[in-house]
Amino acid sequence: MKFGDSIIEMMYEPWAENYLHYNALKQFVKRIGLIESEPDDAANFARRQDSLGDAEEALWIAIEQQLSKVSTFMQEEVARTRDRLDAVMLKIEEVRALQLFLQSKVDPRNPSVLQELLTDGVYGPITASAVEYYLTSLGGGQGDLPEADPSSLDEMAHVCAAVDMVREYGMLNYLALLKIVKKHAKWSKSDSIKDRVKKMLPTQFLYTGEGLFELVCKAETVVAGDVSVARARVEE
Repeated sequence: MKFGDSIIEMMYEPWAENYLHYNALKQFVKRIGLIESEPDDAANFARRQDSLGDAEEALWIAIEQQLSKVSTFMQEEVARTRDRLDAVMLKIEEVRALQLFLQSKVDPRNPSVLQELLTDGVYGPITASAVEYYLTSLGGGQGDLPEADPSSLDEMAHVCAAVDMVREYGMLNYLALLKIVKKHAKWSKSDSIKDRVKKMLPTQFLYTGEGLFELVCKAETVVAGDVSVARARVEE
């Protein structure tokens, strides 16, 4: 399967317009290749050079536009996902308090279903079942329970999926850019576009990914079960 088809297959459909338009950029490169293949004689030299210069500039303008679009979208998605993660972390802290409260109601001399439910109480349904057991079987009062939403633990899975999607989005677009640069160098026998891309990349979020690594670390640590460690790792 050609890379142009692969990138379409791998992209996340709701974000389709925000990916680097690989096939469109490839057409610019092909135009340069066709000009390069024209006869290199004296009568044709000036026209050929002008056409080549115009084609090179058109490709570069298109790359600039696409790279800027991808970087802007990726930066916005990282910010949105970071806000979602921070909100879920606050909810998870509340659920942890709820779990600790329920654990305090377990009589170590008389292990109950409640203890069994909380042994692996990492997910929302388990905590919700423990709450139900506390209220219906142990005679606990709703007003005694710390305020918390056990479903937030399940919501964490959706946030982690969003983190992975942003990371994969960046990797796929970066690979597409490298493929275009490589094709240009091959067909034009020139590193002109490669040199310009290398100069521009350090200013682009697609390349720097500022905050993405910290976001991935925080998500992984929260999943591992310690919100305080997640905060500490990001603050280091």
